[in-house]
Amino acid sequence: MKNNILVILIISLFINQIKSANCPVGTETNTAGQVDDLGNPANCVNCQKNFYYNNAAAFVPGASTCTPCPQKKDAGAQPNPPATANLVTQCNVKCPAGTAIAGGATDYAAIITECVNCRINFYNENAPNFNAGASTCTACPVNRVGGALNAGNAATIVAQCNVACPTGTALDDGVTTDYVRSFTECVKCRVNFYYNGNNGNTPFNPGKSQCTPCPAIKPANVAQATLGNDATITAQCNVACPDGTISAAGVNNWVAQNTECTNCAPNFYNNNVPNFNPGNSTCLPCPANKDYGAEATAGGAATLAKQCNIACPDGTAIASGATNYVALQTECLNCAANFYFDGNNFQAGSSRCKACPANKVQGAVATAGGTATLIAQCALECPAGTVLTDGTTSTYKQAASECVKCAANFYTTKQTDWVAGIDTCTSCNKKLTSGAEANLPESAKKSIQCDFANFLSISLLLISYYLL
Repeated sequence: MKNNILVILIISLFINQIKSANCPVGTETNTAGQVDDLGNPANCVNCQKNFYYNNAAAFVPGASTCTPCPQKKDAGAQPNPPATANLVTQCNVKCPAGTAIAGGATDYAAIITECVNCRINFYNENAPNFNAGASTCTACPVNRVGGALNAGNAATIVAQCNVACPTGTALDDGVTTDYVRSFTECVKCRVNFYYNGNNGNTPFNPGKSQCTPCPAIKPANVAQATLGNDATITAQCNVACPDGTISAAGVNNWVAQNTECTNCAPNFYNNNVPNFNPGNSTCLPCPANKDYGAEATAGGAATLAKQCNIACPDGTAIASGATNYVALQTECLNCAANFYFDGNNFQAGSSRCKACPANKVQGAVATAGGTATLIAQCALECPAGTVLTDGTTSTYKQAASECVKCAANFYTTKQTDWVAGIDTCTSCNKKLTSGAEANLPESAKKSIQCDFANFLSISLLLISYYLL
């Protein structure tokens, strides 16, 4: 069986050779192997497969020739009579890969050199060198919106393709975002962009990988472009939590995303409780820090009262008289009862009031800082039995230390270390009816200040004189 098949194949080959042996180039007889066709050129009436007839003159069997196809058909090739054996039926008239004729069609009409253009979204890697009908054009890595045909020698990648690097990437200079010859030139993440890489599981692929905008950008003096695999969020972005906030771990930098910034730091508060947007909301510094017990608190609960020392400055109070403010330190606009302000310009929330040297027994009230004078707020009576230097006034103007004398008919046994404004003088049991006057402590002895003492002194003198 195998031998029979082999014999048949050999005979067929022999017949085909004979069939065209005496025919002009590219022609053959009409029938395969019929005896009356063989050896007679007048029977050469067909163009062979992958040959075509392109002569305007009528075909003359045995004299006319057929032309080899510029490109052979890969399939479906067969002999045909010259009347139908044209270029299109006999040959592959496709332009080389990626090329087209002047009108944009990818089949040429007569000769392959009509393929002078690179098709839309195809480019010539060897521009400006281009051989029409022989050169090919390469598909763009990324198509260009509104692309056009271009002559092969001018169809560069820049002219034909979208040469923008993938989002957030740039060339090695870190600035240029259009590549020149290949998208693999896009090797870096731009300033303030980072590569996530499937949480670090996928290496950076130049020209294909994209970089993500930083949630918060770094200052210009430290921000820089970085090779894709090294462009982590920490390296590229400002990972500091928003002002006054920290993560649950107590640090003011987030690791993977800014939503980790969930808490107000100690001595910082949220003035929009209960609203808080982790990673975006900020916390404000307390007007006054807590002396102890300061702690981080979830933003939605970090009220002023919880986070801060809300005590008014020393000696001041809010309008209700309370010494803690509610929302703003400027609510502390009064001097509290029995406190006064001795400055020139009271500043609510920052000025302090002084404690009165002596409290009022009655009528003590909180008063607006600007009018809370010593006289208005305090009891100004000198200590018992004392007066000012004029010897009669028993109320001081600025300080109790103005009360420097024992009043008339008052004395002290403390002639040294007597403290003005604190120590008192004692009332005489027997007051002088004339000549009574105030004296400084060292002179305000009982013998000088009181009537009985004077009488006793005179009596003692008389007795002493009599005895002598």
